[in-house]
Amino acid sequence: MFLRRAGVFLIAMVLLLLLAGCQTSPQQRELAETYYNLGNAYIELEDWGKAENAFARALEINPAMYRAGYNMARVYIHSQNYSQAADILHQLLEADSGNITFLETLAWVELKRGRIEQAQSIYRSLLDKDPANCNVRYNLSLLLSDRGEYAEAYSLLLKCVYGQSSDAELLLLLGQLEQKLEWGSGLGWFERASELNPQNQAVLAELAAAYARERDFTEALDIYRRLSARAEEGEKGRFLLQQARILLVRLEENTRGITALKEALESGYKDIDKLAALYNLLSEHNRAEALTAMEAELRRFQLLDGVEAAAEQAREETEDEAEEVPLPEVIEE
Repeated sequence: MFLRRAGVFLIAMVLLLLLAGCQTSPQQRELAETYYNLGNAYIELEDWGKAENAFARALEINPAMYRAGYNMARVYIHSQNYSQAADILHQLLEADSGNITFLETLAWVELKRGRIEQAQSIYRSLLDKDPANCNVRYNLSLLLSDRGEYAEAYSLLLKCVYGQSSDAELLLLLGQLEQKLEWGSGLGWFERASELNPQNQAVLAELAAAYARERDFTEALDIYRRLSARAEEGEKGRFLLQQARILLVRLEENTRGITALKEALESGYKDIDKLAALYNLLSEHNRAEALTAMEAELRRFQLLDGVEAAAEQAREETEDEAEEVPLPEVIEE
C-alpha cells in the first residue's frame, strides 16, 4: 500500500514543488515535521516499516519536505529497494541539482544496482567540484579497486592521508591497495589504521597478516590471540587457525600449534580448503610430527578424509599450473 502511496507523493512533490510554500499552512508544516521526527525515531529503533509510513505521511502533508524524501530513500536503501531509492533521489535532484549528499547517495545506489559507469561518472563530477572531498575519494577508490585499477585508487586516497579526513577505513584500503600493487605489505598503513581504531577487527586481521609477511611472528601471534579471544564463536576459529599456522610452520612449536588447531576445530571451524592448505604446508616442510598430530585431530572431528582429498586436489592443480608455464627458449650460439 505504501509503495503505491510513495509513487503518488513523488509525482505530487514535483507538481507542487513551487506552490508548496504558499499552500502548506504553518499547522500543516508543523504536523509534517512531527511525522518526520517520528520517522527518524523509528529509524533509530530500526523499525523500517513504521519509518516508511511516517515519512510517507510527512510528504503527503508537505511534498516540499526534502529531508523526509531523502530519509524515505534511506529506508528503501535499507530494504534493498534500490530502484525506488534512485527514483526518489532523482526527484530530489530535480529541485536541488547540486546537493552533495543527494549525489553521493545516488552514486552509491547506482553501484548497488550494478550501474558502475553511472556511479563513476557521478563520483568524478563530485570530485571535480570538490577535490578535497575524501568521502568521494574513498568511494571512488573502492569502485576503482573492484575494477582492478589499483594505482589510480591508491593515488586518490593519498590526498587524504595527512588531513583530518583520514580514518581507519581509508588507511585500511590504502594498505590493501599497496599489497595488490605489490609495492609492500601494507604494514605501515595498517599500523596507522589500528592506532585510529584499535578495536576494528578487519584492520587488526590485516595488521596481523602483514606482520606475518614481514616475519614478525611474535606481533602477529599477539594480535591473532587478541582477535580470537574476543571474536564471536563463528569467527574465532579462523584466528585460531592462523595461530596454528604460524606456530607449526614458521616457529615449529608443535605443542602450542596443535593446541591452537584443536581449539579452532572445537569452535566449529570447518573450512576444508584452509585446513588442506595447512596440511600441505606441513607436508612440504617435512613436519612429520606436526602432520601426524594434525591428522589425529582431523580424524577426531571426522574431517580427515575431506582435508586429504582437498589437499591432493590442490597439489594436482599446482602441478598442472607448473606444467603450463613455458620453458625458456634455448639460445644457440
